[in-house]
Amino acid sequence: MLISFSLIYFLLLGYLTYLSVFKLDSKRRLIVKIIEAALFIVMFFAFSKVTYTSNQRLYICYLGALISSFLGDLMLGLFNYYDKLDQKYFIFGTLLFFLAQIFYIGYFAFANGFIFNVLYISLPFISYITLIIVLEKIKVSKKIILISSTYSLGVSGMFTAGLVYSLTTNTILIPFAAFMFLISDFTLAIKYFYKGKKVSITILTTVSYFLAQYLYILYLV
Repeated sequence: MLISFSLIYFLLLGYLTYLSVFKLDSKRRLIVKIIEAALFIVMFFAFSKVTYTSNQRLYICYLGALISSFLGDLMLGLFNYYDKLDQKYFIFGTLLFFLAQIFYIGYFAFANGFIFNVLYISLPFISYITLIIVLEKIKVSKKIILISSTYSLGVSGMFTAGLVYSLTTNTILIPFAAFMFLISDFTLAIKYFYKGKKVSITILTTVSYFLAQYLYILYLV
């Protein structure tokens, strides 16, 4: 059953990437993206070893992350659908993804017993400054810089929490998935607002994000 879901998932991912790269049929892109994002939640309910009865905190954190991500995907899909003319969809989408990262941080924290590491301070700060410099260089508006760079604190915090968690559990899936999230979210603003963007940025953002979500689900199976 998992193999069937995985096959459908990656076929949809390939199709979505194709539609995104060639900017074909914005309505179809929106529908495919919603279906792809909904598969995260379906796979979680169908295959996850973490259940409400086995561990309520981990279950709520992970389900909260998936629902927030789904709604974030919907907002960014609408942002694309309306040809990026209404920035409120990007703002709402970014805030929902930020909430998803908080849920993921909560998951790793509860699973890991809130182990503190100096990385929790250093990596988010470095990513915050780095993204501000990059967005300033490509001349993104101040509002988008503020939103995106603040959001970078969430995603880099999630990456750090996943990294620390992996050091105590000896798993390679979590840090790799978290790194894919980091790549996707750092290229998000570039994908949508950099006029000189390349096709590779679109592919990188789309593939890294959906691969990250899939690897997180795979870890829970």
